[in-house]
Amino acid sequence: MIRVENVTKVFNPGRPSEYVALRGVSAAVPENKVVVLTGPSGSGKTTLLSLLGCMARPTSGRIHLGEREISSLPERFLAELRRTAFGFIFQSFNLVPGLTTLENVMVPACPLGQPRHQVRDRAAALLEKFRLGGKIGQTVESLSGGEKQRTAIARALINDPPTIIADEPTANLDTALSLEFLEIVGQLRAEGKTFIIASHDAIVHEAQVVDQVISLRDGMVVPAGPHDC
Repeated sequence: MIRVENVTKVFNPGRPSEYVALRGVSAAVPENKVVVLTGPSGSGKTTLLSLLGCMARPTSGRIHLGEREISSLPERFLAELRRTAFGFIFQSFNLVPGLTTLENVMVPACPLGQPRHQVRDRAAALLEKFRLGGKIGQTVESLSGGEKQRTAIARALINDPPTIIADEPTANLDTALSLEFLEIVGQLRAEGKTFIIASHDAIVHEAQVVDQVISLRDGMVVPAGPHDC
């Protein structure tokens, strides 16, 4: 379980451009569940997502991963957590142009120093799982939107993290591809993965596969309602 306790996040503190993104947020993400953060632009959901994924530190408050308090860990430990505890799916996929589909999936495993043939075999198996076995040697520029999304999911899984962090994963997908993404989420949840998704998309936060919706507005958790998407 991941827990945030009375967390605030202030950008540019003490400057004229100071901005309070989160105001005393407390929330919990259970293991093996799909949790969606939703709310209007500027609500703080992406900031909260970045804190949950150890991509940023809170200004105050605490974050716990299991029984371990992680919000005050040195950066080198947070970097290790990002590599092993989390996989990341970005809104624009963030695939590396010029690299093949297989090479893109392998990238997050490079800092772990594992034998290349083992990483390659694991990446190839993931691509095969997501019906991309025939695209292994193609550069990512040649892939369709749905193929890029599935490549991004495979890349997020290459280090077998227990938790997947996804920021607006359907923003660049049509309805059919969004539903395909949610089907994959359901399959991975059945395999024991936890998902934390930030999304404006009603298709996502109203999906049957979602276990919990955390709605934010003005940097605070509010009761979920029909206008919080």
